[in-house]
Amino acid sequence: MSIKDYRAELTAQIIKQMEEAVKENKSWDLPWKKIAVGAPENPLSGTKYSGMNRLILTMTALDEGIPNKWVTFKQAQKEGIRVKKGEMGMPLEKWGMYDFWLTKSGKELKVAGTTAANISNVTAVNINFKDGKSINKDDAIFTGKTGEEYSFRQAQERFGIPYVNTFTVFNATQLENAPEKWLDHPLKDLKEPEKIEKAENIMSAMEKDGLKIEYGGNRAYYSPLIDTIRLPDKRQFEKPEDLYGTALHEIGHATGHQKRLNREFGEFGDERYAKEELRAELSSYFLAAETGIKFNTGNQAMYLNSWIKALKEDKNEIFKAAKDAGKAVDYIMERTKELKIEDKIEGKLDVFDSLKDAHAKTEEEFKDFLNNKDVKQYTWHGNSLEDDKLYVKYFDENKEIKVKDFRYWHDARDFLEKEKAKISSVELQKDAFSQDLENRLNKSKKLER
Repeated sequence: MSIKDYRAELTAQIIKQMEEAVKENKSWDLPWKKIAVGAPENPLSGTKYSGMNRLILTMTALDEGIPNKWVTFKQAQKEGIRVKKGEMGMPLEKWGMYDFWLTKSGKELKVAGTTAANISNVTAVNINFKDGKSINKDDAIFTGKTGEEYSFRQAQERFGIPYVNTFTVFNATQLENAPEKWLDHPLKDLKEPEKIEKAENIMSAMEKDGLKIEYGGNRAYYSPLIDTIRLPDKRQFEKPEDLYGTALHEIGHATGHQKRLNREFGEFGDERYAKEELRAELSSYFLAAETGIKFNTGNQAMYLNSWIKALKEDKNEIFKAAKDAGKAVDYIMERTKELKIEDKIEGKLDVFDSLKDAHAKTEEEFKDFLNNKDVKQYTWHGNSLEDDKLYVKYFDENKEIKVKDFRYWHDARDFLEKEKAKISSVELQKDAFSQDLENRLNKSKKLER
């Protein structure tokens, strides 16, 4: 099946579902079983699927109540993992861009006394030519036939040609001998207090991002003019999940503000307004996969005909909407992660003060030391610190405070032994970044040896 046919068939299925919803006077409900599955990912490559791929895989995971982890046949085969006999994979799209120096128009661009056609390869820093010469990529100026000039990035955007291929992935549950951790479903059994906590964290993060959330009146809406969400009084909601589902839907709208992702909102009742509602609908769905809280689609009927019209006129509209919704949720979750990191840094724990306290000869000694110090934020995960990291503050040769982080306990131990004369302190952090810590530390009073 061609990409064009694939998109047309998928769009036709969605239009049919929406038309049936209109006929039966009900909502167009995406699959959901009151669970959270997170964003779809490939546990081998680390890829986080986006756009329509994200929607397709999340719909499947939520509908079937399975982990949102997917791999290709070849990737599984390479790791000695077998796809169960008779299993059918999920077709996805992969977009890319042909390098501009390989395209007909891009080849003709002049650069460094030659043409782009003579580029051999490009690294993160240099552009290398077939004659052995090279220039810094940031310094390169490409000139067109009429004298217009482009930087490397501009040339790629102007003359690179996009392409798209299809590929197939299989869920972890479709594999005969998948690793147990692929089958873990940590979000599946979230209790209501845990779901609410996730929603509260998102709301707090977006408020820190400048969004105002107010209560009062009888309807819920987002005003981009004043960057404010208005929600009815909490007592008007039958249950807490209704409140938070509504809030998360409006937060999806708020990501479109010009200072965030800068989407067009339109006026109530027009085409742009309906398209924005479709994006908020899909972002609510993605957030449901993250939190386990679903938005009540009771007011959806007024938009269904507009969505059907938009999808019939543009077979790519649902794909565009899914892409925008994915960006919205990524923005929200990144702000939430940043808030957690900030909280952790501000409330960091000093685990020990000197090298002699930390110098463990064995893994067990190292673990025992941390347990004796009652480090509540620390959880041991086999041979790896996983999401937790050990941070060592030390002085470099210029007496500047530096921070080094470790994922493995033995690497931390070896470093401590080597640098013992310069160790200032050792700290355990969760989900923090070394550079951020380093910057914060160097702004404060320097420690003395």
